Amino acid sequence: MSDSTRAMVTENAEDILVVIYCFENNIDLDVLLSKARNAFERFAAAENIDSWIYINRSLSG
Repeated sequence: MSDSTRAMVTENAEDILVVIYCFENNIDLDVLLSKARNAFERFAAAENIDSWIYINRSLSG
């Protein structure tokens, strides 16, 4: 089984994890998450969406 098949999200998926990596300091992550949430709700009928922002301070300048 290839990685693309294992990672595939189908109409039968019940749980998915989306990771957004951001290396820019001037990006509003709250807005980015809101847009992603809206897209999943609108185009995939997603419900019960949890989201959070984790900032690794040891790597930020």
